[in-house]
Amino acid sequence: MPLEDSIPFPCPFCGIENTAPVDLTGGKRQKFVVDCENCCHPILIKFEVGDDGVENFRSEKE
Repeated sequence: MPLEDSIPFPCPFCGIENTAPVDLTGGKRQKFVVDCENCCHPILIKFEVGDDGVENFRSEKE
């Protein structure tokens, strides 16, 4: 399994596709905030890291 990955997701504000960098060594449950690349609104990213990589990925309005 690679140490890093990136996950595409639509912005919950404007719908434009963004990409979230994911550190697969950062713990089983992770959350952080990124700004939309288009509208600059804050997006809360939540996910879990399992044996096969990222699981239960969610993006929501901060």
